[in-house]
Amino acid sequence: RRGVRLRDLGLSLCGIGDAGAIGLAAKKHLTALRSVNLSANAIGDDGAFALADSPFLEGVQELNLTHNLIGPEAARRLE
Repeated sequence: RRGVRLRDLGLSLCGIGDAGAIGLAAKKHLTALRSVNLSANAIGDDGAFALADSPFLEGVQELNLTHNLIGPEAARRLE
């Protein structure tokens, strides 16, 4: 039996912060994700770096991180 392959994930305004973003970036079963909305979650540079460097999120085509606490260096890494 095949599992469900999540394609879109919306977690805006959930308060996940850096810890949640880092945890999300480490989830190997999220490789099918194409769209992720993490707006307004108090995510800072540590969380942004984890998301940018995650091998499991390489297929994400749309990543919404508006209204977070991400600095210019981390923003460049996400480009």
